[in-house]
Amino acid sequence: MYEEIIIVFVAVIVFLVIRTENSEIEIRKLFYGFLSLLFLLILIGYALVYYNDYSSFASNSILNITAANTPLFLDANNAISIYQASVMSNGFLSSSDWNAFNSMSAGGVANINGLTGVVNIEASTSNCIINTNSQNVLIDCQKGSGGGTTLMSNTPIFIDANNAISIYQASASSNGFLTSTDWNTFNSKLSTALLTAGTGLTVSGTQVSLLPLTAGTGISISSTNTISLAAPTQEVPANPTGTTSTAAYVMMGVGSLGGSSTKLGYTPIAGGSGKIMIVISGFAQSDTAKDGINIKLAYGSTTAPTNGAGATGTVIGPTISLTAAATSQKVNSPFFYNYYLTGLSAGTPYWIDFQVEATTGGTASISNIYAQIWGAG
Repeated sequence: MYEEIIIVFVAVIVFLVIRTENSEIEIRKLFYGFLSLLFLLILIGYALVYYNDYSSFASNSILNITAANTPLFLDANNAISIYQASVMSNGFLSSSDWNAFNSMSAGGVANINGLTGVVNIEASTSNCIINTNSQNVLIDCQKGSGGGTTLMSNTPIFIDANNAISIYQASASSNGFLTSTDWNTFNSKLSTALLTAGTGLTVSGTQVSLLPLTAGTGISISSTNTISLAAPTQEVPANPTGTTSTAAYVMMGVGSLGGSSTKLGYTPIAGGSGKIMIVISGFAQSDTAKDGINIKLAYGSTTAPTNGAGATGTVIGPTISLTAAATSQKVNSPFFYNYYLTGLSAGTPYWIDFQVEATTGGTASISNIYAQIWGAG
């Protein structure tokens, strides 16, 4: 562009010089005029060049951003922004998060060979010791005397020959980690929730027990839940000496504690109900005509009375009174007792005996006594 302007300018000067017929004054004027014109043209040329360069720069150097990659983004005004970092997003770290992270314990470890929890690491001047409790695992790392470190541990953690941290396997006698085999074994065991008490049973944890048994008629149950049938006893005492007492009853002395084949008595089976059935038969006599005899049945748990002793024990059942109807007759009549006795102490021996009294005179006596006694519930 500059070359064209100079060529044109020179051509114009040559043309004008030829037309002015070598007039020195005219040439000088013409020269200065065109020199001014040349300067003006140069200024115009520079202005045009600057304008063209500016237009080119303006059209080629303005950025046209239409998208941004996370965590960057463009807001509504097309301004470049960045998200704040969070649990779910990458981005810039806020000052509040910076302070929160900066105040946390350094060196936290969540898992060491099966041990979980908080792990604190402390450096000092001696050994590395691993301690465990219910809350955390503490690794205290300290320099040894030789400038190295010695790693120590407490059970169930141990350090092997290669300084690898390990943990023993749990067993019946050792604490440690639970193997998958043991886990499956334990998981396959019967849950106590599956145990339901049926009739007559109780469940406590994994233990199923029988409810306390109740003894029925003729049955006794021991403290070890042994069930026994109460077999009846057959007792046939010898005929006792009669009495002439008319003012008071006296004992016949045919009983003994617990009874025997020749003495009346019974021991309710331990664990039983303390109920017995007494069936006794015999003959009552009076050696005096038109006289009689009175009989009572009694029992007790102290020393059995002897023949002729004063009346003692607890009287049960009715009083049997027999009197001859005619002047020439004497009493020689059968009698019978059938009595259901309750309230006895299971396992305690008792005696059973008769209290006898003459009605108005003579000798009153009993004979041919036969008894059957058994537990009755």
